[in-house]
Amino acid sequence: LYGSLVLEQDQAALGASVEKQLARGRDVRVQYRIRHQDGSIRWIQGFARLTTLPDGREGFEGTNTDITASKQDELLLAERAESLERLRFAAEAGRIAPFTWYVESDINETVPYGAELHGFAPGELTDQRMASYLARVPPDDLEGLQAQVAAMLAATEGNFSFEYRTISSTGRIRWVRSACQRRQGHGEALVIGAVLDATLEIEIQRTLEERTREMERANAELDEFTYIASHDLKEPLRGIHNYARFIAEDYADKLDAGGQHMLKSVSEQAERMQRLIEDLLLLRRRGFVVA
Repeated sequence: LYGSLVLEQDQAALGASVEKQLARGRDVRVQYRIRHQDGSIRWIQGFARLTTLPDGREGFEGTNTDITASKQDELLLAERAESLERLRFAAEAGRIAPFTWYVESDINETVPYGAELHGFAPGELTDQRMASYLARVPPDDLEGLQAQVAAMLAATEGNFSFEYRTISSTGRIRWVRSACQRRQGHGEALVIGAVLDATLEIEIQRTLEERTREMERANAELDEFTYIASHDLKEPLRGIHNYARFIAEDYADKLDAGGQHMLKSVSEQAERMQRLIEDLLLLRRRGFVVA
């Protein structure tokens, strides 16, 4: 009757475990689940010993203990451990290094990739104090980073982000981005967060910024050219056009057909150049830029 209370999915494993333990001795220790009469699922810790009954038959005597509460805690811890392992794997795959800095103890715990990001070769980092990590930050970045860290420590709590460079013993330079949170732990201030390699992103950003500056310089030169075209080219063209008109009006009877044709061509070309300059100015006014 009691066996019918054992969950169906546990029955085969329970029977196999009993047989295996009896093959080694007379004591049996098992854990299994039963369905209680109120419908709930309970975890049972069973202990039994194979014994000879007064009538000569073999039987078991022992105890069953309800361990549901402790088993649930155990399973929860196991689930959290598995979840943390998945997060660790995901962080490593994404090249992200989580860390915890115990401020008063000055201990910074991180994964090997976190040390690598700060320029340490495998096994090179032996001192977990923050000073070891800051020693890899170049002087140009160090003062600003220390000021930001001091401001973070002065805050009770909050989210913070830092960007700085690190230099390895071989001279390799990386940009590192750190996103962290200031917390108060059990009697000690904590900073928890993660660091990642932001070198490619920042180099692309800086390349784009330099390209933008180049475009701004090019467009400034275009503005200068536009000014020249507006003031220095249009005036001579107006003079050419006017002189052609004066000649046509005053000396038309002294020019043969070929001369009149050439004079007309000069006037038309001057007008065409005038329209081209005006079109160029119109494009500039409409926001045409050099890309």
